[in-house]
Amino acid sequence: MKKLMIAVILLACAAVPAFSAVTDMSLNVGLTGSTSELQLVNNGEFDARFQIGASAAFTMIFDNGPGLSISLATENNFNPITLGVAYSHKIDVRNADLDILLSVGPTFDLGGNFAMGIDAMCDLLIDLTSSVFVDLGVGLRMDVFEVVNDRVNTEFNMAIPLPNVGIGVRF
Repeated sequence: MKKLMIAVILLACAAVPAFSAVTDMSLNVGLTGSTSELQLVNNGEFDARFQIGASAAFTMIFDNGPGLSISLATENNFNPITLGVAYSHKIDVRNADLDILLSVGPTFDLGGNFAMGIDAMCDLLIDLTSSVFVDLGVGLRMDVFEVVNDRVNTEFNMAIPLPNVGIGVRF
């Protein structure tokens, strides 16, 4: 199942440029810093904690606006690996060396227990050169369900990454 999902995503990435004019492609590698997590299961528990995670994202923008992002992320012990596919929209801020990238889409935990969530992110892309940029992002990560020992766990968890910091390259 996991191999099929990865193959479909890679095929979509390869096929989309054939049908549309790609105006901007970028690769972004970064770190996720402190995370606040709100669990809406047991009387709305709030758990603020600090953890470091690594992420990488490949983004294709079509016609200077809408696009597709594919991301891989992990937390402290590199388990689970989270695969995300998102609709992205790039907003070019006039008279400034920055862009805003809005993304929303499903995520899948591929290591350990299978889980699905939804991410909504807002990234500020600050240009250092014409092809290198710094990425500062915030957003909302929501867990929808998790499969544990052949049972579906539907506890709703929400996490807010503060901040998401990365460096990227346009090509």
